[in-house]
Amino acid sequence: MSTSRKATHLGATATIFAIAMLGPTVGAAHADTGTADQSVEAASQRSARPSRLAQAGFPGPGSRRGALPANRESQPRSGGHPVSASPAAAAPRQSRAVLGVAPRSAAAVRGNFLAVTPGPAVPAVFSRRGVADAVDVAPAAAVRACAGCAAATSGSPRQSMGAAFQRMLTDAANRLSTLPANPLTDLLEGAVWLTRRTLFPASVGVITTPIEVPLYFTSVGSDQKLGIYVALGSSSTPQLFEFDTGGPGFFAAYASADPAFSPWWGSNVPTTGAPVQETFDSGLHYTGNAVATTVSLFSSPGSANPLVSTASVTVGQMDTIINTKQDETYWTPQGSTTPPIDGAFYGDFGASPMYAANGISDLLTQLTFARGVLPGYRIHVDPATQQAWVQIGLTAADTADSAGMYFPMVPDSAAPTSATEPYSGTRFYSEQLFNATVNIAKQDTTVISDANVGITPDTGAHTTLHNTDQSPPPSPTDYAGLMDGAKKLQTDLAFSLSGTTIDGSPASFFDFTTTDTNDDGKVSVQNGNTDAAGPGYYLNTGIYLFFRYDVVYFLGNSQGGGVIGLIESASSVTAASTAAKGWHPGSIIGLFVSNGTADHPDAGLLVGNGFSYNAQTCGGFDPCAGGRAGLLVGSGGNGYGSGDGGNAGLFWGSAGHGGNAASTCTAGCAGGDGGNAGLFGDGGNGGVGANGEGGGNGGRGGLLGGNGGDGGAGGAGVATVADGQGGQGGQGGDASPLALRGSGGKGGAGGVGAVGVAGSAGTDPGDDGGIGGVGARGGHGGAGGSGSRLFGRGGDGGAGGAGGTGGTGGNGEDGNHSETAGGVGDVGGAGGTGGLGGVGGTGGNAGVGHVLLFVGNPGLAGEGGRGGTGGDAGSGGSGGRGGDGHADTRDGGTGGAGGNGGTGGLGGVGGVPGSGRDPIPGNGGNGGGGGGAGTGGTGGAGVVGDNTSPDGGNGGDGGDPGAPGAGGAGGAQGAGCGCARDGAAGALGAAATSGGDGGAGGAGISGGSGGNGGDGGSVGDGGAGGAGGAGTNGDLQTPAGKGGAGGAGGSGGADVGKGGAGGSGGAGGIGSAKGGNGGRGGKGGSALALLGTGGRGGGGGDGLFTDADGGDGGDGGNGGSLGSGGAGGKGGAAGQGGTAGKDGTPGSP
Repeated sequence: MSTSRKATHLGATATIFAIAMLGPTVGAAHADTGTADQSVEAASQRSARPSRLAQAGFPGPGSRRGALPANRESQPRSGGHPVSASPAAAAPRQSRAVLGVAPRSAAAVRGNFLAVTPGPAVPAVFSRRGVADAVDVAPAAAVRACAGCAAATSGSPRQSMGAAFQRMLTDAANRLSTLPANPLTDLLEGAVWLTRRTLFPASVGVITTPIEVPLYFTSVGSDQKLGIYVALGSSSTPQLFEFDTGGPGFFAAYASADPAFSPWWGSNVPTTGAPVQETFDSGLHYTGNAVATTVSLFSSPGSANPLVSTASVTVGQMDTIINTKQDETYWTPQGSTTPPIDGAFYGDFGASPMYAANGISDLLTQLTFARGVLPGYRIHVDPATQQAWVQIGLTAADTADSAGMYFPMVPDSAAPTSATEPYSGTRFYSEQLFNATVNIAKQDTTVISDANVGITPDTGAHTTLHNTDQSPPPSPTDYAGLMDGAKKLQTDLAFSLSGTTIDGSPASFFDFTTTDTNDDGKVSVQNGNTDAAGPGYYLNTGIYLFFRYDVVYFLGNSQGGGVIGLIESASSVTAASTAAKGWHPGSIIGLFVSNGTADHPDAGLLVGNGFSYNAQTCGGFDPCAGGRAGLLVGSGGNGYGSGDGGNAGLFWGSAGHGGNAASTCTAGCAGGDGGNAGLFGDGGNGGVGANGEGGGNGGRGGLLGGNGGDGGAGGAGVATVADGQGGQGGQGGDASPLALRGSGGKGGAGGVGAVGVAGSAGTDPGDDGGIGGVGARGGHGGAGGSGSRLFGRGGDGGAGGAGGTGGTGGNGEDGNHSETAGGVGDVGGAGGTGGLGGVGGTGGNAGVGHVLLFVGNPGLAGEGGRGGTGGDAGSGGSGGRGGDGHADTRDGGTGGAGGNGGTGGLGGVGGVPGSGRDPIPGNGGNGGGGGGAGTGGTGGAGVVGDNTSPDGGNGGDGGDPGAPGAGGAGGAQGAGCGCARDGAAGALGAAATSGGDGGAGGAGISGGSGGNGGDGGSVGDGGAGGAGGAGTNGDLQTPAGKGGAGGAGGSGGADVGKGGAGGSGGAGGIGSAKGGNGGRGGKGGSALALLGTGGRGGGGGDGLFTDADGGDGGDGGNGGSLGSGGAGGKGGAAGQGGTAGKDGTPGSP
């Protein structure tokens, strides 16, 4: 065992010992219900030597794709920080009003605020030095603090004990981080880290219950901005930084020439790093280095303990800040007695979850969210009460408020593929965080209604429309008529946003009448962005949106799924208060003995059951992990929506099952892992995956007795995930090797592969259809768990998933019509071949069993998955129409033949069975069935005759059907005893049932004959003959036309099928003296198959007028050797004075 691993185990032992010995001190810390100073979520995490902790198994800084650039200048941000600083010769900047604050921790309620003597926010140790006269700005704002927040020692003795212990652990961590690396310091660091992680998780960047951090209103001239008290590294001297949701990352002023003039930076923070620059739209330009350190958030400037501290994160250590628009210097390496930003802030605390190539991103997204707390934050800003806060960590009260509107966040296209935030593992989202429709009306008439406009919520700006000159036409012209000059919208316009929420409901919001007052109806307009890579036309809401709504940032997961919520401020205080209370027992007993709840799912430290989530308690977003049981006694809770099951108590209780991924899941769809048992009991089962992702693993059985949990089944494949392969089954949980008896859990079955993509249809006339895509492979079965070393059977391997069905072949396109006189129409395109069925998944390996330490009693290896069914073939295209006749070419052209149907796809190969150490071998998977054959295309119609070319053209023959696909080969049995079986081959695909119909003959003065029906395929029916064209009516100069003869029916298939019916004769035309004769019915098609029936003869055409004879019926087709002949067609009816046609002769058998 490595030194680091030993240190981890020793540290864990020391932690358990510390928990057992602390007693009332721990209870005091967790029972704290006083001020924000005594929050249970405490001190700053050490930052030095992160690699040693990482080697010891502790969380470390997350990796980020791409190298850190040596220099970066950001895109100008909307409405960036408007600076009201003026040169020394100008009038002094207006003094800031007293700040309003509502400091409240997760364990505290909002209190009444008392007026106190204002004091400077800048420490008194500062002295003015080394700053040019141009930096002469007003002093920082004074602070009105809440009762009880002024001193860290206020509150009950019990609360003070918790705070003191918290500070002791923080000081110890900071001191240990400065010592040389050796096994002893590794041991001590591990013990301190684990103790802090257990008792004060927020002190090491782990959010186990929502925590509120107060924000401070700060007046800058006539505007109001928000500040937050922050310190870096080991510093306990927080300073005010601008809280800014319009940009990413934390950029803090640093006096590199004399660090004593920037005490908010701790002494253990590195001072060298990659050079970095940041430029804002306001003209502020920061220059410095990117460094890694911890960051702590405080309730007030006099607070001794932080509310939350991050793990090691990348921040900007900026020793120069200038205003490029006013050519002024606000901060130099020598520092300043005056805050450089608006005379109030020492830098910019960015809270936008967007990607930054320099690695300096939103700190609130770089935390670990645990115990059912959802990743994200909620911002409340109330200018009327002067209360503001950011709640870190979300619950269902935030994400499923009935009064809220929730919209999908837009992913950041600048982020590398699959890039995620450190620690939380969530994705990056765009600066234009969501899309909405911008609506502007003037005098009740809607002038602007632009959909899908990017929206940037920004506490550091005013409401501003950007680049209206790039809006979709005719909006640029309409905007010109709505503006006062070129800088803002006119007053008295009706402004609103609208959009569709994540549940598909329409919503209208952020509606107001425009005014000339910032943050109360004024909408500025800023055009002139010529950067092609810029965001274009969008709306920056400014802080005004936050005045109207609580804004919820739910960050989703590693696959995305972020959601922004807007909750009306009238209901926000109650909802947020309910969400933030969490689990705060008022006594020491409650800390050790209690059941979990939806807000705090873990049970008490010693006794209690973990909370099990369901659709109602998990809220609007999954996953939710089941709560862990008490250390000694209790059952773990079940997870929901991919959440893991909770662990059971040490001496008694069952482990929780992992949650099944939601059927509507689109990302992060693996099943949750089952929880582990304690000393006795079975492990929890893994949850079922979805969307092509794997099933959850089964939990471990009890240390002294119990079975491993079963793995969950993999999710069915979808084309957009992992090439459509089915998800792998979860691994069965192991039984403990020390257990007297215990079997390994069964592996989960693999998921079914996705259906292959359909072949494309022909596009141009006569084009063949495309080949169908190959079905995706089935998911592999999960391995069975190992059994106990004494008496334990190995778990069975999971069955491989079935391969996906091959894609359907594309249909052939119809042939071109002939444009040449008497020309033949083009042949229709052939149908595409169906896709190959997918290969079945490999069966899972069997688990190893034992009898008295000897290998034996193995599980069954998993059966290979069934091969996928081949795809159906496409249909052939219709033949083209024949060309018209003319004086030289009297007959119209023959219609084109229909295209042949495609061949069905081959069935997939059966999967390989699982293996193991002397297991019973698995069966091979069955082959997939072949795809169905395609239908032949219809023959083209003959052209209609005219006076110049009286005869119509013959119809084209119908196309032959395609061949059915062959079945796939079965998989071979697993190696071993020979007692398994090979998989069966797949069945032949279904054949087409008929040939294509013949095209109809064209009508003419003498009606054209109908085209012959196409012959059937090997198992198909013959196509019907085309109908004869009707004779045209005559006049005094032209006799009436006779009806055309019906086409002959096609022959039936050689194996199975009946002959096609003959076409009906055309009706005779109406004449002024004598009507035309009806056409003869076509002969029925012959049956070639043994049992086939001959086709029915066509009926003769009717005579319609004086002396018109009816046409004779067509003869029936001959039947097969054992079949019956077709019926003869009926003779046509006679016109007045005419003779009726004769019935056709039945076909012979």
